[in-house]
Amino acid sequence: MAPLKFAANLAMMFREHENVLQRYEAALNVGFKGVECAFLYDIPVHQVSEAKQKAGGIKQVLINSFPGNLKAGEMGFACLPDKVDLFRSTLETSIEYCRVLDCKQLHIVAGKGPSDQLSRATFVNNLKYAAERLAKENIVGLIEPINSITVPGYFLNNFEQAVAFIQETNSSNIKLQMVI
Repeated sequence: MAPLKFAANLAMMFREHENVLQRYEAALNVGFKGVECAFLYDIPVHQVSEAKQKAGGIKQVLINSFPGNLKAGEMGFACLPDKVDLFRSTLETSIEYCRVLDCKQLHIVAGKGPSDQLSRATFVNNLKYAAERLAKENIVGLIEPINSITVPGYFLNNFEQAVAFIQETNSSNIKLQMVI
């Protein structure tokens, strides 16, 4: 078995640094070789890239897809039937961030919405679209269940559901993300 590799979650670690860009160097200084950061989209990608390079080129192992307006309670669009065009256009923004940061994994944020048949079909169709689009860029799409206590109303909220969506997507380019 290969040894485990750990990455610093810059959204949750090194919070003594108010600016997330400073956390890249903080992670490097304590020995991390890789980082993940959930939501970078309020920072121009060239600034994020500069911070990454300043931190010795630390590896960006994961980012989340564009979440929308977090302050307004948005948490992605992948399950929302009336936001398919927005999901697809913001996926391109996420791909650009991945490209510039040389990041090979993108957490596709599901969104908040009902678990009805239309939302389920929309989510699967968006995952299929993302899988194909991301494969062209050599990026793996990940989905992660988030419990309803941490993020009330989050569409993808259990592992059985996530596995079923991965099976229904039928793509080797959509995988399950788990935080330990």
